[in-house]
Amino acid sequence: MDEQSSLDSDYSDSNKTTNSKLKNSKKSNTIYNCDHCPEQFLTTRAVVLHSRSHLKLKGVTFTCALCQETFKTNDELIEHKYVHDSEDLCFTCKKCKVAFSNHRDYLYHKLRHTTASVFKCEECSYTYQVRRSFRGHIATHYDRKLKCQLCGVTFKQNKDLQTHRRNFHKTGIQCVECGKNNQTRRDHEEHMVSHTGVKVFQCLYCGKGFSRSALRRLHARKHTKSKPYECEVCLQKFDVKNNLSLHMITHDTEKRYECHDCGKQYFHRNSIIQHTRKHMNYKLYNCPKCKKSFATYQNLCDHAEVAHIKKRRFKCDICEVTFVLKRSLLLHMRARYHRNNIYAMTVKENKD
Repeated sequence: MDEQSSLDSDYSDSNKTTNSKLKNSKKSNTIYNCDHCPEQFLTTRAVVLHSRSHLKLKGVTFTCALCQETFKTNDELIEHKYVHDSEDLCFTCKKCKVAFSNHRDYLYHKLRHTTASVFKCEECSYTYQVRRSFRGHIATHYDRKLKCQLCGVTFKQNKDLQTHRRNFHKTGIQCVECGKNNQTRRDHEEHMVSHTGVKVFQCLYCGKGFSRSALRRLHARKHTKSKPYECEVCLQKFDVKNNLSLHMITHDTEKRYECHDCGKQYFHRNSIIQHTRKHMNYKLYNCPKCKKSFATYQNLCDHAEVAHIKKRRFKCDICEVTFVLKRSLLLHMRARYHRNNIYAMTVKENKD
C-alpha cells in the first residue's frame, strides 16, 4: 500500500462526527486518556485524532528506529536508511522467535502480535486506529524499489518498471519502424500513427482524424451539441461524464472532510489527502529542472509554469494583461482595477 492509500484510509470516514470527548457523550463506560495532557475521551478514534494536535504543535520529527538519529523530513530518513543496508542486522520476534533480516518485514510481523487499540509509529509518532492503515503507513518510511527480474534494474514506481520491460526486453508488439515495444495492440496502432500520419477514425463533419473511435465520438459532440450527461439537481447537461462529476461539487453545500491539524475543510477526500501532506512535510513531487520538491502535483505544475516555462498563455481581453497561470487571471478578474475598466468600457459604449 502506498502513502496515498494509507492517507486515504485515514480520511475515508472523516465526514462522520469525531468529537467524542467525555463531556459530550454518555454511550460508553470506557475512558481513554491522552498521553500528553489530562484530556479524556470515550472512543479510540477521538483520542487518536486529538493526539495528532500535540504532534502538530511540537512539529513532526522523523527518527530512525535503528539508530535513533533524527531528521526534519521523511525523504532524509529514507536516504539515511541506506547506511544500515551494509550492516548485518537480525531482528527477532520476542513472542514467536521468528527472525528477519529486513526491518520493515519485522515491523509487519510484529504488528500481527499487537493487540493495542491504537497503533503508534516509532519513526514519526503518528498514530492510527486501523491496523491496515498503520501497516500502509509503515511502508512510507522505506524506499520502495521494484526490481526487474530480467536485468536487475530497480524502479520506484510500477509504471516505470513496466515501461522498462516493454522497451528493453521485447515484450508486447514491436514497431517495425523504430523497434519500440507496445504492450497492447491498441497502443501499437496509436504508436504507428506517429510514423504513418494516418488517423483512420475521421470526423464526418470536419474531416479531422483520430487514432481512436472514442476520441472521434467525443469530438463529434462539439458539432452535434450532444450532451448526454444531465445533472439530476439543476438539469444542466454536459458532453463529458467527468465534467458532470466536477459540476456536482457546486451542489455539495457541506464540506465533509476536515483537517484535524488546522481545521481547514474540504468537499472531497482527495483534497484533504493532498492538504495533509503539507503538515507531514511529505514532498513527493520533484521538479526535474531545479530539484525543488512539492507536496502536490498541482503545485509542481504551477512552479514549472512560473519558474521554467514562463509562457503567458492567459490574457484578459478587457485590460490587455497576460498571465502565466489561469488562477492569476481569475484573481485579476475579481480585482477592482479590472471592474473599473469594464465600467469605463460600458460607459463609453453607451455614449457612442
